[in-house]
Amino acid sequence: MWDRSRGHLGAALRVQALTVACAVGPALAGLAVLVAVEEELVPGMVRPTCHDPATVQFILVGRILPVLIWAGGLVLLGRFSLATAIRVADGRSATAAMRRSWTLTRAARSRTTGLWLLGLGVPRSPSHC
Repeated sequence: MWDRSRGHLGAALRVQALTVACAVGPALAGLAVLVAVEEELVPGMVRPTCHDPATVQFILVGRILPVLIWAGGLVLLGRFSLATAIRVADGRSATAAMRRSWTLTRAARSRTTGLWLLGLGVPRSPSHC
């Protein structure tokens, strides 16, 4: 098996590196929002203290916005999830494989999301025999 897959390893790693590079942008952007909020660099933003409740602005910008940005990164990972298989199977270039993966997953959003959830290994309730 190693002999057959060794020739595709470099190409697969290049596609994976390109996919991760696309997802690093949203990951760093979400982290930058968190850092800006924690360092009080956002104008008009008041961090909650022990005695004061969190304001709506803090909840929206400081907590929900980073999660939405990270969700966008996960969407990118899902859309590019077929790129490695396309690169190896069809012998396309890395960027052509990513374009093809984007096209294939455009119409199959629910199936792609379902496969991602299955891949995450969503815990099931234990069966008692």
